[in-house]
Amino acid sequence: MKTISAPLLTLLNSSTTVVFADLVTVVLSGGRVLRYSGADQPISYNGNTYVLGPHIKRSRTRCTVGISVDTLDLDLTLPDAVLVNLVPIAKFVAAGGLDGATVQLERVFAASDIRIPTGGVILFAGRVDDVQVHRGGAKVGVVSDLSLFDVKVPSNLFQPACSATLFDTVCGVSRAGWQSSSTVAYTPTPTNRVFDSALAPAAG
Repeated sequence: MKTISAPLLTLLNSSTTVVFADLVTVVLSGGRVLRYSGADQPISYNGNTYVLGPHIKRSRTRCTVGISVDTLDLDLTLPDAVLVNLVPIAKFVAAGGLDGATVQLERVFAASDIRIPTGGVILFAGRVDDVQVHRGGAKVGVVSDLSLFDVKVPSNLFQPACSATLFDTVCGVSRAGWQSSSTVAYTPTPTNRVFDSALAPAAG
């Protein structure tokens, strides 16, 4: 379910023309956040500045009823002038800098000046699934977080042996539930000695 702010709802219902732009937020595995504007100028939105960065061409997004795993394909042009961690973005991406990153695509709207949007709506959010670097750019596949439901949990189970002692307070198994009582009788004979017991434990 997608929600929008009251000012944006008023704008969309009352204006015959609006301008819009895409905003892309990338959270790297180390926690650093990259914010890029899809317009030809920086955009200030929700207290953050989305700067000009790589040229981003994306696939379409869709809205469906029910639960389905969606994907988003980003085709990035990576100019050397754009730096990430003081490294040209092309080298950063080629070195695996987007591994484990999350991506959010948001579209913002304004009456005329897109630099100060009235509001926006999140179109897609997910994690980087595949990166293919090519000359001058890269193709980045993003898959929605619903794909995590396709993973067997746990795929491999590793656990230590039980550290408790049988019947102690940590173990919690009752000793009384596993014990039997009886009397042992000794019957001497010339050749052997037999100790008889009346124990009759239940099967198992």
